Amino acid sequence: MPSNYLALAHQQECNQRGLDMAKKSMLDVAHEFVVARGEPVSFNDIWHEVLKELPETSIDRKSRFYTNLTLDGRFVALGGNMWDLRIKYSFKELYDDVRGVFREVEDIEEEKEIDPFEEPEEELLGEEIEEEIDDIELKEEE
Repeated sequence: MPSNYLALAHQQECNQRGLDMAKKSMLDVAHEFVVARGEPVSFNDIWHEVLKELPETSIDRKSRFYTNLTLDGRFVALGGNMWDLRIKYSFKELYDDVRGVFREVEDIEEEKEIDPFEEPEEELLGEEIEEEIDDIELKEEE
């Protein structure tokens, strides 16, 4: 779906709902910007566009805008602080990505599991360090 089509559709939707395009919300500005770009966009680029289009926007509203962006169903966070339109991705693409993240977290948690009956590794490391020191001292004596 061409990005111009999406921008035109959004403008028509606003006109049908009786919204004045001069009184756009920060999210509407963000949506139009991402539609016009037609590719994933960083949050900072979106935020700078909002500030440019709505100069009365206070910089201290950045965190609220970020929260609203995450809650708005039109956008999807792709990771790496990149955002795009949710409509461009199938549910399976987004769902598989999330499952991968959870799998990584589970793997990390499994690695961190500690057996309370197992001898602590610090003692083993201490023995290995002592052996290394002994080897170095032997080499110096030779």
